[in-house]
Amino acid sequence: MGSDLALGLGAAGLWVCILLWSALLPGRRIWPPRNGAWMTAAWAWGLTIAIYMGQIGAAAADWNAWGWPAWLRHGLGGGLSVLGSAYQSWAVLVLGLKGTSGWPVAREARGPYAQMRHPQYAGQMATFLGIAIWAASPAAWAIGLAGCGALILAGRVEDRFLPA
Repeated sequence: MGSDLALGLGAAGLWVCILLWSALLPGRRIWPPRNGAWMTAAWAWGLTIAIYMGQIGAAAADWNAWGWPAWLRHGLGGGLSVLGSAYQSWAVLVLGLKGTSGWPVAREARGPYAQMRHPQYAGQMATFLGIAIWAASPAAWAIGLAGCGALILAGRVEDRFLPA
C-alpha cells in the first residue's frame, strides 16, 4: 500500500506544483500550455492516471478498513464512481482529447459544458470520491481528496488563461 499511496499522492502533488508554478509565474506557465502537443497530453493524462492507479492500488490493499456497510460502499460509492466516470467521459467526448489535453479550442457550450465550466474535472472528482467511499480506506480517501484538491486548483488556474 505504501508505494500506491506514494504514487497517488505524488502525482496529485506534482499536479499541484505545476499549477502553482503556472499561477505564480504566468509568463512561464506550464498549464494550460500555450500550444498543445502530444507530449503535454501524455504527461497531463499520465499524472491523472497515476492518481487513479495509486488510489485503486491503495484501496485494494486496505479494502474496507473502516468496516463500512456494503450498501453504503457499493450503493453510494460504486454508483458515484460509475456516474462520475460517465460524466467525465461525456465531457471528454464533447470537447475532444485535444481540448482536454492543452490544445487551444473554442469554449464549448454543448452537453455538460452547458451546465458548468469544467465538467471533466467534476466527473473526475465524483469518481475519486466514489472510489474512496467504495474502498472505505484511509489511503484511498487521502489520495481522492488530494486529487480533488488538484482538480479544483486546475479549474481556477485554467480560468485565468482560457477564453471567457
